[in-house]
Amino acid sequence: MKLNASFPRRTRLYALLFSLVLCLTACSAPSDPSGTLSEFSRDGNAFCYPDAQWGMTPSELQKETGGLATQPDGSGDPDDSLDSYTGALFSKDTVSLSGLTARASFQFEDGALWAAGLTASGGGSTLETFDALVQEARNAFGDAAQTQENETRELEVNGTPITVTVSSYQWEREDGDGARTRLMISAVQQSESSVAVSLDVSLLPNA
Repeated sequence: MKLNASFPRRTRLYALLFSLVLCLTACSAPSDPSGTLSEFSRDGNAFCYPDAQWGMTPSELQKETGGLATQPDGSGDPDDSLDSYTGALFSKDTVSLSGLTARASFQFEDGALWAAGLTASGGGSTLETFDALVQEARNAFGDAAQTQENETRELEVNGTPITVTVSSYQWEREDGDGARTRLMISAVQQSESSVAVSLDVSLLPNA
């Protein structure tokens, strides 16, 4: 199963917005949030899987990344025949990132690595968390290609109308040989103390 690089960004943003609002109304912050974006890389470069190469089998990916990819059940014995599965990050199902819960995923086609991604989300965050993520992304990627700041939305969740403020930033970077890194960081704020933050990063080969 391929990641759909042509999926409309607006549709994707609305889907993300809806999931964030649900998280905002249902999630609570971890008791001890910690971590930085750079902790997701093995060489200090944020948002990178530096040892992953397009075309690797699941077993090759696991070997080259020192256990970056495992079976969904955590067995650490990937099946090369799988077309796609969700791998664990640093051999853990989830890790805490500034109050967000993150999961890495790897997409395979015909047993070969086609794309990789990382998603992180959580309710009960703060705007300081969001600002810190955006600043670190700017340090790694430069200015955002698309921005949406403090846009008011009227939504209905479980039959209840609510007003939220939405901000999002999107980056896309060419990584050589036609490969790209795509990143979106979003925040949905219902009140000063009620903020849901999401980070979504994808590594894509040349389409």
